[in-house]
This record gives sequence, structure tokens and C-alpha cells, in this order.
Amino acid sequence: RTSSSDITSFRPASSIAYLTLAAFQKIVGTVPFINFISPSLLYYFNPNLLHSHYSIIEYNNTISESSTTMSKITPKIHPGSGQPLPPSQLTSLLSAHPIPPSLPQGKYSYGTAGFRLPAPLLPACFVRMGIFSALRSASLGGEHVGVMITASHNPEGDNGMKLADSNGGMLDAQWEEHAVSLANAGDAKQTLVYVDTLVQYIKGQHPREDGTLPRMVVHVGRDTRSHSLPLATLVVRAAQAMGATVIDHGEVSTPMLHHFVMHANGHLLPSIIPQRCNESGYYEIMALSYASLL
Repeated sequence: RTSSSDITSFRPASSIAYLTLAAFQKIVGTVPFINFISPSLLYYFNPNLLHSHYSIIEYNNTISESSTTMSKITPKIHPGSGQPLPPSQLTSLLSAHPIPPSLPQGKYSYGTAGFRLPAPLLPACFVRMGIFSALRSASLGGEHVGVMITASHNPEGDNGMKLADSNGGMLDAQWEEHAVSLANAGDAKQTLVYVDTLVQYIKGQHPREDGTLPRMVVHVGRDTRSHSLPLATLVVRAAQAMGATVIDHGEVSTPMLHHFVMHANGHLLPSIIPQRCNESGYYEIMALSYASLL
């Protein structure tokens, strides 16, 4: 949706900067944060793009409004109660998906590719990570976080999960340790003990007069594997069990999920980045950035 005047209005002196950004993004383009910062810098070099493509996102109405378009967005919103289910119901959910005894090396592990295993081994992990993602959002005072269900280039029989922090980047290292500990916490009773430890820590960090947790919002995306939908359903169910609101984006790419999370936390965006918290906004920013490089 960029006009020829948009492209020709760029300052000639900034052409070297564009080429530098393109080369830099080519080298480190797999880092989600860089994928978002590069477009933002291009907006800086041509502020007209920012002012002419203003956007407002209202999740409650699922409407994307901008100066050039008005369109429906696709996420399905599962409202949260704001409070965890009673321990007995959480126990039932966890007990229905016990940790399998046949895990490689005897435990779940989280690396740069996230959790990644044959799909039949993952339900227990995904239930626990649904709970975890809600708690991570609460630990950030209610900022949105994300869960991407994918095994990328692995065989179709595999699946996995990547967790996105509120800045759209990778999960904080300390909380990555909490994720692994919770995933391997043992039976339902042991898992709830660990969950309660995290809950009490969060309440201490974010005290509220009524003694409740801060709001929790979790974005969920998935790839096209046949087992991604049932695994995503477990994540949604577990996050809701903790009281979180879940925004299910359906089938999206990993960079898109990181984009949604980053732009949902508008207060974290540098002022030069326009807020585009939906799929059409993701394509708009990428298209404008490409046009800028031209």
C-alpha cells in the first residue's frame, strides 16, 4: 500500500543506512527483535511513512483500523476469569496428561529451538507450559506473552514450543529455568507445589489489595502440522485454567507470533514504531520496509 511518492520521498543521504540495515538484517535476521527494529529504523529515516499509516487495534471488537483499510482480524479470544481454578481441577488437568516415562535423557529440555520432541511425548509439557505462560504474563505485571507451537524444519511427526517474552524476543534466561523446572516437576501434586511457589513469588513482586494475581494474557500460534491444533488446545485450556485470557492466532509463522506479542505491549515499543498488533499489520510493516529498501 506504499505509493510511489512514499518511495521517492526518502532522503538520498540515508541510502547507505538502508543498505547497511539490509545487510545487518540478512546476517541476524533470525533474531526476532532485529526483525522488528530494522523496519522501525526505516520509519525513522522516512517519518512520512509513520504518519501516513497510523493504526489502532481493538482486540475486544477484533477490528483493525488504519488510514487505508478497515478489516477483520483473525484471532479467537478466550476470555480469562483472572483467577486460577481450584486445586482439585488443576490436579485433574495435570493428572490427565502425565509426564511419559520414555523421554529422551529422562526429561524435557529447552534450548534455542524451544521444546522439541515427537508429538506423542509433548502433551504433559504443553499443559504445564500453558500454566507457565499465564504465570510469566503475571510476573510481568500483566504484559502479554506468547507461545508458538512448531517444530520448524523437523520431520512431520515432531512438534515443539517456543516461548516469547513481552518484548517479542526470547524468554528471559531465569524464567527459562523456571519453565524447564515446571515441565519436569513430576506428578500433579509436585507440579502444583512448584506452581504455588511461582504464584507466591509473583504476588510478592506485584502486591494487590485483594491478594490476586495481575492480569494474564497469552498469545498462541501454531504451524500446520496435524497435531499442532490439539497441542494448542491443551495450551489454551491450561492457560485459561490459571485465569489467563488467551488470544489464539491460529496458523501463523513464528516471526508473526513474535510480532503480535511485541505489538500487543505497545508501551514497550519505541515511539518510532507504529503499533500493528495483527496479521495485516505484520504484512504492512514488512511491505513498507521492503519498499523502503528499494
